[in-house]
Amino acid sequence: MVIFSVIAVLLLEQLRPLSYVACVRTPLFGLADWIERRFDAGEPHNGAWAWCAVVVPLVALSGLVAVVFDALNPLLGWLWTVGVLYLTLGFRQFSHYYSAIHLALRMDDLEHARELLGEWCGESCAGLSASEVAQRAIEQALVASHRHVFGVLVCFVLLPGPCGAVLYCVAAELDAVCGRRSQDPNDAFAAFARQAFAVVDWLPLRLTALLFAVVGNFEDAMFSWRTRDLNDARHAAIVLASGAGALGVRLSGCNESNGEAADTGHMHSAVALVWRALLLWLLVLAGHTHGGQLCVPFYGALVTNCDIDTSRVKGPSRWGAHTQLHVSAGLGTSPYTPVRFCCRPEVTLLTLVAAPTGGGHAGIGADVTQPAISAR
Repeated sequence: MVIFSVIAVLLLEQLRPLSYVACVRTPLFGLADWIERRFDAGEPHNGAWAWCAVVVPLVALSGLVAVVFDALNPLLGWLWTVGVLYLTLGFRQFSHYYSAIHLALRMDDLEHARELLGEWCGESCAGLSASEVAQRAIEQALVASHRHVFGVLVCFVLLPGPCGAVLYCVAAELDAVCGRRSQDPNDAFAAFARQAFAVVDWLPLRLTALLFAVVGNFEDAMFSWRTRDLNDARHAAIVLASGAGALGVRLSGCNESNGEAADTGHMHSAVALVWRALLLWLLVLAGHTHGGQLCVPFYGALVTNCDIDTSRVKGPSRWGAHTQLHVSAGLGTSPYTPVRFCCRPEVTLLTLVAAPTGGGHAGIGADVTQPAISAR
């Protein structure tokens, strides 16, 4: 149901975009300020208590409602998950700014592009050249796609129900508001919010960077990742480094000997990169297992969780008269048999080759080939 939840949210936000600032950010900031005023007693540990007082109840509430709704009716539980994802995941938080800046640059309206970028970044962009505006816009888009799409997806998959999405969204917003409000190390709430989000986002950051490398120029992305400026203190520096290499464009904090100066063509490529990365995520979420990870020596698999029989639970076989079937034993476990026993983990590489039919099949000549599969 995970993939259907994500697809439903992406379609829903295209049909009826939600005001993220009004529905999520502003209420969350108000709640954080209210709780901080009551917990702030001037001690460092007060920041941790204040952060937990904001995050823990929201995460627990989202999970509790999901459990109750799912117990009443699985459809209610799914709708609740979709609703929570609708508030926490999507492109609406940044896509309109990016599209408007791209259009302004294509129309040679540099001044308007600077104004839009300034509104998006929250700082003055006067005096920037067209290439610098394009570069800043690409940087903002890559970071925003991580924070509002890929980071949320990683935590959504790792934690049960919508808890992961809520945890990531709330932690990210608290980090953002504290970063804007204060860089004072004595501000206990702001300091702990930054540290907590660094922990929450450690794995999602690296998975997003790897994702950009896989769907872009892998070698250049990994080289840019390894040779990035280690003094760059920005939270998403590795995402920017990987994105720069994947796109072949120069971004701040990356090795300037690599890539070209940013332009509208690179802005278009950045959109394609993000969509390819999302498509890869959906393909990963669409995967499933046929079971068979629980085997008896000299007998084989005990169960499957689909319509195939246990003799076909892994390895090559035939299905019908002309269909070849191959099932991998995989690396994980089935929800119905959450253990592995006497079943070695495996990754299967399938190579599609053209095999001559030999003319033995009616209606097919001897010089005609049909696809066949070899498994390793």
